[in-house]
Amino acid sequence: GRPSTPTLRALPAAGGSRTSPASSTATAAVSRFILKRLIDSALLQKRRAAEIALGVADSNHLLSRQRLAGIVGNQGRYRRLDAHGCDRAREILRLQRRLHNMRKARGATTELEHLHAQIEHLQQQHASLSALATLSTLRADIRQTLGQGAWRSGRRKGRDRLRAGRAALRLSLHVGLCRRLRVRACS
Repeated sequence: GRPSTPTLRALPAAGGSRTSPASSTATAAVSRFILKRLIDSALLQKRRAAEIALGVADSNHLLSRQRLAGIVGNQGRYRRLDAHGCDRAREILRLQRRLHNMRKARGATTELEHLHAQIEHLQQQHASLSALATLSTLRADIRQTLGQGAWRSGRRKGRDRLRAGRAALRLSLHVGLCRRLRVRACS
């Protein structure tokens, strides 16, 4: 007969500690199982994204993120981390796990305080550098939108009036977000 398809119950449970390798492996197994089932069931809208997600490994992580970004749309465009942001986030997570393990093992208080301070510093630096990367992306998008025909038509009540249809609307949203980020990134 037909080979049996594993059921969700046959997969390891995804519970336990967030930091345990077994837990993350179990969660990854469940995610892969669900994605495979969706593809087998004729997933139409996000099929390509699911196929890319199934092929993600440490060796092709950045390439997979770039491919997914091109497929899933621009809703999260300014929240996505670039390669350096991913590296910073991984380093912060590694140190947080180390801090968690040291607390469980009742490590030296001074070392815990030092590690906690280091994590806080890296988190602040990460937030600042991520905001600068987002600002750079916004500026590039604004330049591209202006190149596609959007333009400023003067000022009214302190706000830019923009013309050129959809491109103008996108530019208007980008300009507002860019102004907010600039204030945060420089403080």
